[in-house]
Amino acid sequence: MNTGKYTAIIIASVFAAGCSHTPHTQKDTHTDHLAEGEIRFTPQQASNAGLKTEKVTAAPFAEVIKCGGSIISAPDDACEIIAPATGIVTYENPLLADGYKASAGEPLFTLSSSSVGSGDAAYKIRAAYKAAESQYRRAVSLKAEKLITAAEYEQAELNYRNAKAAYGAVGGNATDDTLSGASVSAPVAGYLSNITVPNGGYVQEGASLAILSRNRTLLLQAEVEKDHYRRLSKVKSANFRIPYDDTTYKLAEMNGRLATYGRVSTPQSNYLPVTFRFDNNGEILPGTYAEIYLLTGEKKDAVTVPEKALVEESGVYYLYLRRHDDIYCRSQVTTGGSDGERIEILSGIKPGDEVVTDGVHQLKQAAHGNVIPEGHTHSH
Repeated sequence: MNTGKYTAIIIASVFAAGCSHTPHTQKDTHTDHLAEGEIRFTPQQASNAGLKTEKVTAAPFAEVIKCGGSIISAPDDACEIIAPATGIVTYENPLLADGYKASAGEPLFTLSSSSVGSGDAAYKIRAAYKAAESQYRRAVSLKAEKLITAAEYEQAELNYRNAKAAYGAVGGNATDDTLSGASVSAPVAGYLSNITVPNGGYVQEGASLAILSRNRTLLLQAEVEKDHYRRLSKVKSANFRIPYDDTTYKLAEMNGRLATYGRVSTPQSNYLPVTFRFDNNGEILPGTYAEIYLLTGEKKDAVTVPEKALVEESGVYYLYLRRHDDIYCRSQVTTGGSDGERIEILSGIKPGDEVVTDGVHQLKQAAHGNVIPEGHTHSH
């Protein structure tokens, strides 16, 4: 029988036995006997798997209240887009939808009433503006020749300014050839949400068309069960996750601050709101559901590991420990609270243990015997 440079020996009973707590004092070779429950994972295999470990220490850890909630626009960071006229709505871009990123000044909607009621209001407003503009220019000439009174001139100027303002509200840059209704543009750059009318829908003047959010400042609004009310005064910050990525966002790193929490209960709800303000990093859209971890008082000496280090099977949790050089085993653990990134371990490991944090899946496969170790060969 020939064996490769990195022969791996896997004990089939590894999952039944768990870790051996007898330390190795000499470097094992591929012919050494492994204690029950141990697995050899060679340096080459560890490198291929991107395996990393972390020394267990006792350190401060914030207790958490896990809850759900949502991310919404801060009231002072959003504006409502209002229909300037009554008419049929046409989307300027067929891709307009909640979440659409609009540039400042970008045309968003056109409202036309040419086929509704007494005709298109935009054309009438433009006509009134042109007439007022002509009368004002004539008044300027007549004033220079002292052929009109000061009151007549001021009235012409007032009519012109009012008509110009009305025309600007329905797309004042349009011409006779391009004007096809009241144009509605984005006042600032931002993201659209709450678009209330479909393409081709009818709206009245003054109706809301959409909300435009700059997304520079957002609110994280947690919904906490009333049972936790006495702990809410101890909430200092929060971490959260959103459905469309695997990142754990930390308000402490996003200029996050507690805004308020609910102190009044209603019979209709079993939840109290806890609201934070934070600076958006450009990756988070308002209206998103969030899994939230409210951070309260700290434990001074908690044993924690990254959540990604945990292995779960049938409701039982395990960690992989590096015992010596290329010798590993797994240890059943009892978990405590999580802050969305790290989780407290109440039993099963101790300070000084070396926990596998990356490459856990590959190590688990090898322990199951599903991976042929690098360099392992047989010849008969």
